[in-house]
Amino acid sequence: MAPLTGSNALAVTRISVAAAALIITLENFVTLNQIAAGRITIPFFGWFPPIDERSVAVVFVFGVIGSIALIAGFRSRTAAGSVAVVTVFILLWDQQTYSSHQLLLLCLSAYLAMGRPGASWSLDAKVRGHQESHVSWPNTLIMTQISVVYFFTALAKINPVFLGGDVLRSAMWMPLPDFVYVPLSIGAVAMELFLALALWSRRLVRMTIALGIVLHAGIVVTLDQPLVLFAFALLMVGTYPLFYARAPSSGTHPVHGRRTPAGLH
Repeated sequence: MAPLTGSNALAVTRISVAAAALIITLENFVTLNQIAAGRITIPFFGWFPPIDERSVAVVFVFGVIGSIALIAGFRSRTAAGSVAVVTVFILLWDQQTYSSHQLLLLCLSAYLAMGRPGASWSLDAKVRGHQESHVSWPNTLIMTQISVVYFFTALAKINPVFLGGDVLRSAMWMPLPDFVYVPLSIGAVAMELFLALALWSRRLVRMTIALGIVLHAGIVVTLDQPLVLFAFALLMVGTYPLFYARAPSSGTHPVHGRRTPAGLH
């Protein structure tokens, strides 16, 4: 892999999060319209504005505009903030289930709004000029969030139902030999625990990124609801460049791009 600057890594994360936000906005538009039409009944807060076709359309428009602006890097921090606000609104509307990909979108878009997501590969950078984004606390929050997701997702799966293969057996759209589900389930837990820790290793990061991409590609291809899972994969895999940008390459300092003696890394 070629060296990757902090600004470019954050740009990849920005674009991936925005693309996932666009997919999730489209998914929510369909679901919320069904709720507004009375085809789905959900619990709701009495003090919160009710769901109707007009309010759904307004939230949809704001979600789409915010997502597209974030992809293009136009007023990137404001765009990321608008994606976060729209996601909060939808989560307050839709209380029927825990929605991991929407909660993750909320966290990542909020962290982007706190940082400098438009420093590179953006319309903002075209106007203001390229600004190198060194490792910062919003970037660290993003990376920490990804590790937390992998770690606690793995812990939640350490139970007889998942490790016994029942969850994968019911979730995979194509049937496999029955003896495959248990090792696949155990392997999924082991992989997520490994990713949670190894992404931070500068020595293992390249191999870990490759394994993570394979894991998420396999999930999207083999499980039901591929569009939702693809959005989730974009949120997770799209942050990998931030981990890679930390890794030294050819004696280059991972943050400032200066050459330093190997023993000082």
